[in-house]
Amino acid sequence: RSNIFKTEFIKENDLLPILFADDWDKNKMQWKDGEPPTLWSAVRLFNASTNISVDPDGLINITVEWNDPEIVADWANKMVVAINNRLRNDAISEAEKSLEFLEKEMTNTANTRLQSILSALMQEQKENMMLANVREEYEFKIIDPAVIPEVKSGPNRRGMVFLGFIIGLLGSIFYIFLRSYLISPKPE
Repeated sequence: RSNIFKTEFIKENDLLPILFADDWDKNKMQWKDGEPPTLWSAVRLFNASTNISVDPDGLINITVEWNDPEIVADWANKMVVAINNRLRNDAISEAEKSLEFLEKEMTNTANTRLQSILSALMQEQKENMMLANVREEYEFKIIDPAVIPEVKSGPNRRGMVFLGFIIGLLGSIFYIFLRSYLISPKPE
């Protein structure tokens, strides 16, 4: 849910022309107004089109809604890869800093018991680094990769037409009632 992550994701995948397709001239490959939209507005639009939810079982679902079904599958899959890469890089960086600190402490102490404890901690950090480097799906394992949807998620045109019909019918009845009883003069 980090806006910084989303900003980086938008930049890395060059999503501004897709998010603001009405303002982008595909033929000239430039913005119609000359100025690109701000990343802040892109993140807001991206937030409106994506939803991340957690099931009671701990499964994380990423839902993306957009007008192009190929784009939504691509975004969802790339988001999981980007999140895994970021968490992996953070884990490696943290392990490297911990190792650096532990190595300093190891050289500064003469206590063999403390050196043994520091050595065990260093081994643990090296294992963490190894796991982060080896596993492609570091933090999140993809159970079902995103696929191109076959059915539109919205708008429900049939429902909108039906609702419009009902509203129009009720509005007409109300108008006839108003005109017949309130506006027309009553005979004495």
